Amino acid sequence: MSPNNSRKPDQLALDIKQRLLQVTWLDGHVSQYDFDYLRRICPCASCRPWIHGGSAPHELPASVRDAKGDVARAEDVTFVGAYAINIKFADGHGTGIYTWTYLREACTCAEDMARREGQS
Repeated sequence: MSPNNSRKPDQLALDIKQRLLQVTWLDGHVSQYDFDYLRRICPCASCRPWIHGGSAPHELPASVRDAKGDVARAEDVTFVGAYAINIKFADGHGTGIYTWTYLREACTCAEDMARREGQS
């Protein structure tokens, strides 16, 4: 299987009760993202201006840093072309485009967290 398959989803499942987005990747890896985490890692220019050429803040905006519970409930998930999803949260925020690559690199499984720590 091609290395690019680790960056493409095979299945997506949104579990509102468990507050999880589960992605099964074409390489067989399964990633689970809770809604609080997804809201905190929103990649939009408002939440992470330094990614988009702006200056780096001293800390994340409170609306991102403290997002949890009902505020971070995913209300709608839509596809953005064939490369990403957009999530609308209960706090009204919905401008982040979560590319497959971004989501795969943000996986919270022990294997991926250990790999990221080894790169630091």
